[in-house]
Amino acid sequence: MDGTIINSEVISHKALVQTCADFGAEFTLENHLSILGMRFAEGATWIVENLSLAVSAEVLRQKYREYYHALIEHDLRLNDGFYKLASYCKENGIALGLVTSSRKHSVVRNFKIVGLDNPFEGWITAESVSKGKPDREPYVLGAKMLGVEPSECIVLEDSENGAISAADAGAYVIAIPNEFSKVLPYVMADSVSDSLVDALIEIEGMLNR
Repeated sequence: MDGTIINSEVISHKALVQTCADFGAEFTLENHLSILGMRFAEGATWIVENLSLAVSAEVLRQKYREYYHALIEHDLRLNDGFYKLASYCKENGIALGLVTSSRKHSVVRNFKIVGLDNPFEGWITAESVSKGKPDREPYVLGAKMLGVEPSECIVLEDSENGAISAADAGAYVIAIPNEFSKVLPYVMADSVSDSLVDALIEIEGMLNR
């Protein structure tokens, strides 16, 4: 969800830069790419350990949430093409599922902020799994939730960790890089699109063959 259908990765980066600065460290683009797609509990632990912060992961998470919540109220928006994608799926009887590393309450909050009525038939959130991305579990459970095999799924992902998770599960993966992840190679993705609009064009072509 984050970065794929909403612009929250940009906001998250700003909040992490501010948070780490408060604790005397610089949070870089490379750092962000290392945790992109992870559940934030795991990402916070990575930041504390790799930036050698003298605080706990929970303290870091609390400070981050303060900055993040202040930013999203004004800056959060849907990415271009999502409504068209959701409409296409509905009109053509295609099940649309959400597999995210965000917690359920964050999904509910973000949908409310951007004014999005839930278009998904089911959600796999951070609480749904014992192992988050890049482990395959999230997408294995996502396919099961929709009543299909992973090999029958097309996954849209903005993170390399997410692409690895989906590919290991056996899904067809279309990577849609955001402004941070566009430097990544996405070696596990089957294709790379510039936007949700372009990804939908590819999906229409695949399904019309």
